Amino acid sequence: MKNYFDDLAQLIAEFSQVYARYAQEHRLNFNELHFLYYIYNHDNQAHANEISKRWSIPKQTINSMINKFRDAAILAVTKDPTDGRKRLLSLTPRGKKLVGPLVDELTASELAVQRKHSADFAQLLPAFQKIKDDFRDQLNPDD
Repeated sequence: MKNYFDDLAQLIAEFSQVYARYAQEHRLNFNELHFLYYIYNHDNQAHANEISKRWSIPKQTINSMINKFRDAAILAVTKDPTDGRKRLLSLTPRGKKLVGPLVDELTASELAVQRKHSADFAQLLPAFQKIKDDFRDQLNPDD
């Protein structure tokens, strides 16, 4: 029997490579692109743990990126006014100037492809969600 998960894993890897190549063209790595993309697209405010969970980036990697981008004056880190235990991440004016155009270009490309394939997305996303849920349940029946 053919294992479609092999094909799916390969497609996901190839999809990630498209983003990685785009990131590299802008002197970023794959995780850095997603880190900055998330902050920019969330009203320029995010928590490190949100980004870690959303993009499956280890917390140590997140902390390294925080230090790197703070040192480069791209990222500001402040205490969250609603929860002093959390750090609020936001782009500095310099960061917005650098990150904005690349995220806007990336988002425009994503939306153009989405418009072209809207019917495919309407079927793909719910189907992929079901497959993911069933796979999770198969591996972890007690959760």
